Amino acid sequence: MTQDTAIEAWVDRFRDDRDNQYVSEQHVQRAAAIIRLIGTSALDRGFAVPPPDDGDLLRLHREDATWAHIVCATDDGVTYFLRVQEVCAPNAPRRPASSVGADPDEPRWLACRVREFIGTGLLQISIRTDGDVACRRSAKDTATSSLEEKIPSAFNEFASAMERRRKDRRERAEWEEAKRRARERYACDRLMADMDHQAEQYLAMARRREFLSALERALERYEGADRVQVARRIALLRERVDAEDPGLHPERIDIAVPEPDDARLAPYMDGWSVDGPYRISSMEARERTRRIESPWPQETGAYVGGMLGAIPDYAGPYGTEAGRYGEPDF
Repeated sequence: MTQDTAIEAWVDRFRDDRDNQYVSEQHVQRAAAIIRLIGTSALDRGFAVPPPDDGDLLRLHREDATWAHIVCATDDGVTYFLRVQEVCAPNAPRRPASSVGADPDEPRWLACRVREFIGTGLLQISIRTDGDVACRRSAKDTATSSLEEKIPSAFNEFASAMERRRKDRRERAEWEEAKRRARERYACDRLMADMDHQAEQYLAMARRREFLSALERALERYEGADRVQVARRIALLRERVDAEDPGLHPERIDIAVPEPDDARLAPYMDGWSVDGPYRISSMEARERTRRIESPWPQETGAYVGGMLGAIPDYAGPYGTEAGRYGEPDF
């Protein structure tokens, strides 16, 4: 079915269904022309007009499609349901309860009203939508402009809303990609910092072995009564060095990186906020990237560009006199 045929199918359904016309008989022709104008305005802006018996439309939106006089849909999945109706005069009197729905020859939209319908000749469109939360809900005749004049501007608003959604989707996709890259860069920096820490431990253990070797050479010349106890101490220290040396324990290599919290991820976001798909000011970005916190709690510096910050207060596993190299505290 062509789009023009689909529009005419909605017009025909409106004309044939007296129970759901919602306009006085003398305004049916004008209302039908407005329905046709709605359809052509939708096509002019690239929207689709599904036929009234479209299976997907009825499966997903049966209630709204039954309510509407015409339906149009955008290419990003937002559907608009529009109904033409006549404005009733204000303060219409209530009908006796016994008369509501009692006349089988009266159209249902009139028969089921609890107040008398006093036609004004003014028409309006009511709008429902399943995805454009900010769209207008109605447009109508006024003393200075007709409903027909307002329909193009209503569709201009729909088209602008569609463009905003496209822009939001593009920005979200860019933000998600920036966040993915930020996680990769953070993971790389964290792994390099961990490896540098282990490498410094390895070099520290080599110096400790050199020191123990010097003690063992000195022990050869030592003739004190506690010579055996001193040798045992040196042997115990050598065992401890071997146990702690990362270069002797490849099974301890761990490349798992904990998921970074927002504060650690923020400096890697290239101007995006870590909280959502929007940019932050250059001043705020500079402040966030001024200093990337180190993964080591004891460090006062940070791993940046291949350098590991100083950790002057780190005691290590052997106490405050053991130097700066020790097991990291996760």
